[in-house]
Amino acid sequence: MLATNLTPAFYLARNAIPQMQKKKWGRLVFISGFDGFWGQVTQRAHNIAAKAGLHGLAKALAREFGPRSPRPARSSCPRAADSPRGR
Repeated sequence: MLATNLTPAFYLARNAIPQMQKKKWGRLVFISGFDGFWGQVTQRAHNIAAKAGLHGLAKALAREFGPRSPRPARSSCPRAADSPRGR
């Protein structure tokens, strides 16, 4: 799960931020999940860890590169949809 959700986001940021700094503009938006933020879903610790890692990565990038580029990274946390699959 980490190799699917977190590792690509890290490599994307590592390659995109130098270009963003050169152009003095750019944003990284990581789509995470509500369960990664609150960690309340059971039997999905691997998924929660990966999603929480995206939040942490976005915060770390914002703090590290924020002074040079306003809001360089954010994470979005969509809520559960009311659908047959989500019930």
